[in-house]
Order: sequence, then C-alpha cells, then structure tokens
Amino acid sequence: MERIEELFGKHQSGKITKAELDELFLELEKADRTLLSKLTEKYLDAPVPSNLDQLHEPTENLLERINKQINSKQRRSILKLWYPWIAAAAALAGSLYFVYKYNSRDMISTTNEHAQVISDVAPGGKRATLTLADGRTIVLDNANTGQLAKVAGTVISKTSNGELIYQDQAPGSDEVQNNVVSIPRGGEYQLQLPDGTKVRLNAATKIEYPTRFTGAERRVVLTGEAYFEVTKDAKHPFIVETADQQIKVLGTHFNVNTYQADRTITTLEEGSVRVSSLRGTKQSQTISPGQQSVLFNGGLEVSSADMESALAWKNGMLFFRDAPLQTVLAEVSRWYDVDIQYNGKPTQELFTGSVARTSNLSAMLRILQLTGVKTKLVAARNSRKLIIEP
Repeated sequence: MERIEELFGKHQSGKITKAELDELFLELEKADRTLLSKLTEKYLDAPVPSNLDQLHEPTENLLERINKQINSKQRRSILKLWYPWIAAAAALAGSLYFVYKYNSRDMISTTNEHAQVISDVAPGGKRATLTLADGRTIVLDNANTGQLAKVAGTVISKTSNGELIYQDQAPGSDEVQNNVVSIPRGGEYQLQLPDGTKVRLNAATKIEYPTRFTGAERRVVLTGEAYFEVTKDAKHPFIVETADQQIKVLGTHFNVNTYQADRTITTLEEGSVRVSSLRGTKQSQTISPGQQSVLFNGGLEVSSADMESALAWKNGMLFFRDAPLQTVLAEVSRWYDVDIQYNGKPTQELFTGSVARTSNLSAMLRILQLTGVKTKLVAARNSRKLIIEP
C-alpha cells in the first residue's frame, strides 16, 4: 500500500519515470480486493496529473489490454470492479486518463445557446418535503431543527441528524390527520412514525401516513422505494399498501421497491411478512429472511434474494449485478437528478459493479466508459441531461 501510494503521488506530480510507471501497474495487478477498494475510495476523484499528455499513452494501452481481457472471457461486457485489473483501471489508470480525456479541462463549455456541457454532478442528499393535512408544506432540508408543527396532539420535529419524528402527546385521542413526505430525485430521508417505526425513503418516493395510529392496524401508503424497521406490536399489524399489493407485518425489517410500473419487489431482511396482490389472481405469500417476492402482472413469485443488490441503496451504495444499462441509468437518474437521453439503441451489455452514493456522477461514468459506453452531460435552464451516445 505504501509503495503504491508513493508511486501514485509521483504520477500525480508528474515526476514518475517510465520504469516507476511500469512498477505501479505491476503492483496494481498483484493487489487484492481489499487494497483495491481502499485505493478506489481514496483516489477515484484524484486531480489531473500535471504531465497528463506525456503519460496518457501507456495508461490508454493498459485500458485496451483490460478491455481485451474482458472480451476474451465473456461476450457480454460485464464490469466486475473487484477483479484486480478492472479495479486498478477504475481506481487509478481510468481516472488518470480516460475520464480526463472525456471531460473538458474547463468545467463548463457552451454547446449552443440553450445547453452547456458540464463535467460532473454532485450526489443526492437529504431532501424532502412534508405536506400537512391542511395543505401547508415544509421543505425539510431547509427547515431548522426542533419542533416543526403540532397537529392533533402530535408533535412533529426535525432532529439534529436530519430525521423527521412524530411524538404522540395525547395518547388515547382518536383525532387523526394524514401527512405526506415526498422525496424528489436526488434526495433521501429518514422518518420515524408515531409508533416508533423507522422508514428510510429513497429518491423519487412518497409515503402517506397518519399522525396517530388508531384502530386495529397501522397502515401507510407507499410509492417509490423505502426500507422499514417496524416496531413490534402483535395486536396491531403494520400494513404497507402500494398500487397493486399490501404487505402485512407485526415487527420486522424489509425493503419495498415500486419503481418499475409493472412490478413490485419486496425483500425481507429479518422477521416475517405476508405479501398479497390486490389485482389479478389476488395471491398471498409469506416470505422469510433472505427471500424476495416479485409481483408482476398480478402474479406473485417468491425466490431467494440478492440481498447485496436489493439493500445496497440503504447501505450507501449504488450496486449492480448483471444489470441492463437501462436499469443502471434509471437509478443514476433518480439519485443524481438527471434526465437520460439515448441517441440510438441502448447496448444489451450487462453491468456488475458498485460506487458509493456519496460519489459524484463522474465516478459512475468512469465505470460505464470502461465498457465502451459513451456519455455526455449537459445542463439547460433548471435541468440536467445525461446523453448516451451510440
């Protein structure tokens, strides 16, 4: 690790020799997954080396060798970041040349009077809007910490770590109002419901819930994606209702994804849930930890889940395993708040890899570029667009 950092420092300062550059590449080939992960985290957004023009040729040759190695093993170009050669390229070689070649050295250059090429987009963050029953709205990312409102005997507050919490100060009261939390693209937020249930909300998500749970059940309505940590209460089941299904639990941890219009995916991490379709055959299935239900065209199927992929977002990662480009870019669009434009037919290649959600968009673009996907970022007025070139 120390020798690699020393060599990389020389590369960035422009003082590395050809022999040392060859040594750097050799060390990267021998590095294990743990080391490469650390290098990726530390150097993925490294500055442009001062003598880039002199160093780009051997770096490009390295990338060419890597791409040939991938294609010789698989016809589908699947990028696996934990393979040493690929990780090395993504963490260092790719960031030393490929991205710098792609990005203009100027942050913004004009393409026409309406749009500008931009070099990067910052990641999403804690952004949400609370809508009260009387129609008032509170932009939570701009709101001060402390009490935001008091409705029907329930105090609504924002904590110092940016969580929205509900505290029932009138137990036994039957007065209930419905609130809505909406998460825009490029946002996420955490909510604690009146019963103590915690809900983590992903980008482009909306949840509706009462200010106080009364009656025989605790019911919320969800569109988008959320991870629930439900407070146990055997006498009052917790129900998550979506457009085409409902999930009934007593106390458990699970993820619900309704992003795709034709399917709803429920992934269970602990406990037990009963999933029921509300249309078509109106099937019901009980799923166990490590399993996933998929509701598609009214049919309900249960299978073992890829937990790493399903829960990556709530663990702070953008993670894909054998995912089509359209799936990758749909998540990119939501998290980085960019529109996607395809110029030509999208590639049929599948992608596997991961990037921290705290990374700028350029980190994800580097991965796509290593598989031959050509991209361009432009901004016009209040929108940003990622163009996928043929």
